[in-house]
Amino acid sequence: MKKRSLTQKILLALGLVILVFVAGVKIYIWQWDNHSSSVGHHLVKNFLNIQKQAVKPTLSKQYKTSTCVAKPSSASNTSTGLLLAPSISLQAPVMQGNSDAILAVAVGHDPYSVWPGNTGRAVLQAHDVSYFVNIDELKVGSEITYETFCKKYTFQVVSHQVVKQGSPVYDSSSPTMTLVTCWPTNALWFTPDRYLVNLKEIKVTPLTAQPFTGKVNPLLTASHQQNISVPAPSALVAQGLTLNQNSIPMGKMTIKGNPNPTWVASPAALDIEAKALESYIGAVKSLEEGQIAWWHLLAPKAVMPTLIAKNTSISYLNGLGVTIYAHQNLAYAVKLQADISISGQSAPRSLTETVLIGIHKNLMTINSLQITPLAN
Repeated sequence: MKKRSLTQKILLALGLVILVFVAGVKIYIWQWDNHSSSVGHHLVKNFLNIQKQAVKPTLSKQYKTSTCVAKPSSASNTSTGLLLAPSISLQAPVMQGNSDAILAVAVGHDPYSVWPGNTGRAVLQAHDVSYFVNIDELKVGSEITYETFCKKYTFQVVSHQVVKQGSPVYDSSSPTMTLVTCWPTNALWFTPDRYLVNLKEIKVTPLTAQPFTGKVNPLLTASHQQNISVPAPSALVAQGLTLNQNSIPMGKMTIKGNPNPTWVASPAALDIEAKALESYIGAVKSLEEGQIAWWHLLAPKAVMPTLIAKNTSISYLNGLGVTIYAHQNLAYAVKLQADISISGQSAPRSLTETVLIGIHKNLMTINSLQITPLAN
């Protein structure tokens, strides 16, 4: 009996450790899902406005030569530069530091490395499933530019690497740059690997005065233009419908349809994912609590699954995969899929859950929630 009691205590302790770890993971993912796209937009707009004022024509109305009068700013609403990669529609503000607060709205410059354009290796970091989601598509020879208020530095891709987290990035004797993100670049969970794109500087171009149209690439505000809502009642919302309050292991994100590449390269898809999870979590809670009226609000046209009912609970056998369907800058559907098991009633041990969610007139509702036996 004593041996069994000790084993139970060990298992209980391990369970608590796992719960704490999962809670930490979910809090991090929740913070990442709540990226502030509007802040990123303002960073880009502020930078372009300062750049416009910094580069002055030395000949009246003739932009043949220019003088740059910009000074570095430490203001929190101003980025230090812009990173541009036309081949993957990347346009991102760059700020000093690699904290979560910085990486939530911009590409972060490693403070222990030189700035792009100086002798040595500049290291720029970003979260996956955001600005650097497509950097694995950069080919050797592709060009990337880094703009300051006064100059444009052109870099060329020379190599790609997948390394373990914490692997050193070595300095160089010439102006070079390395982009760093998690691998795979579409992962929605912690990964032990990092993806590196190494580049060399090939050209430095002083910026000349140009008329500024005031237009900013809309990639950072695409998701907000949709202003998507989920018809969850306030009593259900009060229970918490985000990953911060609910433990769901996340899989990978895939974007299909005909999306604008600039939309894909922005944090916009994460906003759509967050809303889809809110809809899904709300629907599952409604079924598990026997709140049929809530279910009909969230899934007005869907047939209620019989396996998820009052006093049942779902366990996930793998990460919940997210597929977003979009056209240009607008998402129109989301599919969630995972292998699960259901406790609390007689049911097959292993199942596959597939949730189809539609977006119509900025309202997100569940079209179907199907549970089928797991295919062998």
